[in-house]
Amino acid sequence: MKILACGLLSAMLLAGTAAALESISQPIATSGYTYYAIRADGALLAWGDSFHGAVGPTDQDPLPWEEANVLLENARYVDAGFITAAAIDEDGTLWGWGGHAGRTFGEEEPYRLLEDVVSVSVGETECSALCADGTVWTWGARSGVSLEEHQDDPYYPPTQVLDQVVQLFGDLAVKEDGTLVRVWFDGDTCTAAPLMEHVAAVGSLYCGIQDPAMLVQG
Repeated sequence: MKILACGLLSAMLLAGTAAALESISQPIATSGYTYYAIRADGALLAWGDSFHGAVGPTDQDPLPWEEANVLLENARYVDAGFITAAAIDEDGTLWGWGGHAGRTFGEEEPYRLLEDVVSVSVGETECSALCADGTVWTWGARSGVSLEEHQDDPYYPPTQVLDQVVQLFGDLAVKEDGTLVRVWFDGDTCTAAPLMEHVAAVGSLYCGIQDPAMLVQG
């Protein structure tokens, strides 16, 4: 009887989960305590804590998912880090929003960042994007000297760091000639440093928190 009851309970929970997620076209992304999901009709939903400005004034209570804010109507991909997030719409326009040291950036959020974007990767405080022309752009939250010199603009703008790129995976880019390059923003400058050659593609393999690994096809 206990086995049967547990089976019925599990079935009910799975059915409820499926019903709740059946209209979502992409797994949920999170930024701090804010959550994002793209509905099947393209609506980009945001709910949770509003510290980063995605769901309303920063002093309001967390927004429940039943009252999720719609940020975009035609989104196809969203990614999020701790203090910022970005989404690509059906036209290839990259939109961004977020905050640094309690401050939001951009007069209106989400705001346009780049056009003709193929993919975007959002880290804790930095972002990188690959455009259809093979260029890679990176940007992020200023720190150190850069933040001291730009108190009124705490975010470094998107800056091109590479061209002739065929794949962007996190902070790693594969160029047409097979060079694997790491791109990042350290709070003051945008940097691109070659790691190895003769690479066809790159991915990740999780081996436990003490054993990170990089999977390279070449």
